[in-house]
Amino acid sequence: MEAETKQTSALTHTFDVYKWAAWLHANLKQVVTGTIIVAVTATVLAIYSWKKNQDELLASETFFNLPQAAAAGERMPRPTAQALLSVASQFPSTSVGMQAELLAANTFFSQGKYEDSQREFSKFMVNHELSQFAPQAAIGVAASLEAQNKIPEAVQAYKEALAKYSGTGISSPVKLTLARLFEEQKQFDQALRYYDELTSSATPNPYDPWAAEARESKAELLIKHPELVKVAPVLLQYK
Repeated sequence: MEAETKQTSALTHTFDVYKWAAWLHANLKQVVTGTIIVAVTATVLAIYSWKKNQDELLASETFFNLPQAAAAGERMPRPTAQALLSVASQFPSTSVGMQAELLAANTFFSQGKYEDSQREFSKFMVNHELSQFAPQAAIGVAASLEAQNKIPEAVQAYKEALAKYSGTGISSPVKLTLARLFEEQKQFDQALRYYDELTSSATPNPYDPWAAEARESKAELLIKHPELVKVAPVLLQYK
């Protein structure tokens, strides 16, 4: 009985092997094609990863080898904006190239070339919309407009940055900037609105510099314009 069982098992195993061999023969083309696709895909990904790493290394080397010079009124030498843009152009898909592009815009701003900085900050936002540095570029656009004394356009740009990147760390400084701009434009109620937003926390953080400055500015504003203080109406209910 045991011998018959073993023989049956062997026959079944042999049959399974033949079935698998027959299926492989019938589908050999698809199997070979699929295997080649997987192998090629793995090779391409490996080459891409290697090339990306090589590009990052080359971009870093190019960046750190840029000639540096101190601009007028500056002590620290830095690469020129044109040199930084060259790195960004050579290595657009690398993190180094992206940061070089942002640094170029910032260099234009620090040199008082506000139209150039606005252009480059705007380009950065288009080229790197999902970058972690996009909020800084948005503020750069608004600040460049403000520096050109284009106040209505700057206010709009700050508001757009605040709406788009409200979950990032730019909210408080942007609100404080908007409050200052509205106060300078004598739109005191609008300024007070942003001061209130910065100081209305139920548990204020004494180490928050933005809230501290907002509290001080709000107090000064209310001293100059006591008419802004709104007294809450008292509702008397009679039974």
